[in-house]
Formats: sequence, C-alpha cells, structure tokens
Amino acid sequence: MAASEGSKVERLCRYIARPVIVLERLPLNHRGQVLYRLKKPSDDVTTAIVMSPMELMKRLAALVPRPRVHLTRFSGVFAPHYKYRSLVVSKPHKAYPLSNEDELRPIKTRLPWARVLKRVFTIDVESCHLCEANRPAYKCALNVLSPDRD
Repeated sequence: MAASEGSKVERLCRYIARPVIVLERLPLNHRGQVLYRLKKPSDDVTTAIVMSPMELMKRLAALVPRPRVHLTRFSGVFAPHYKYRSLVVSKPHKAYPLSNEDELRPIKTRLPWARVLKRVFTIDVESCHLCEANRPAYKCALNVLSPDRD
C-alpha cells in the first residue's frame, strides 16, 4: 500500500488503533452489574449478557495465554510426536561450516544514537552547525555555558 492511498492508510490506522473492547457496549446497570450488549442477537434471540464485574474479569483473564507457551498447537499429522510426521514436514536445512575467523565474530546490529538521529530526523549531532567545527554539538554547547571547559 502506497502512502498516496490516503483512504486505505486511514482505514488501516483506524483498524490498528481500535480498542480491544468497545466500552459503549459495556454499561453498568442499576445493580452495578456489567451489561455486555452483543453486536447481533444470538440464535436464542439474546441481545445482552449480564454479569458481575468480577465475572467479566474472570472471562477476560481466561483469554490471556499462559506465559512461555506456544500459541499454536498442532494435532494430527503435524503434532510433534506423530510417527509419520517426518514424511509430511520438511527437514530443516543444514548449517554450512564457517571457513574464516572473521565470520565467527558477532554482527553488531545496534546503531549509535547519533547515527539514528541523523537517519530518522536528519539531525546531525556529530558536527556543530554554529561554529562549523567537526566535533559534537554538545561539546560546543558546553563551551558556551562554561568557556573554561574544552
């Protein structure tokens, strides 16, 4: 999707920013119970569900997955211990041995904050635009604040 497609971008942003629970459908009744209004009537023509606030919290807590548990569970042929799984699922590729010691060094993935500022906001903090010196701008600022410093 291109940035020029404004209506599609707006629709995507509205979709992403929508709340998980629509609060307009969760009013409290006169007894202090939560009245959850359904979007469409169910098969038995129920239009709302009445529950206590604690019961609502229990139902919401049941939807939260346990920590450190895979969210996708496979059954049948794709189950981890199925005896014919190897016939269906492809094997992982073998890793090739490294030949050079330079390749063994870890790859640095984080950029310095100054380079990130320059790349994202086009702010160059590594050179001073006031005195046009090739030194960090914060050092020039420190010299302005206290001239005896360098």
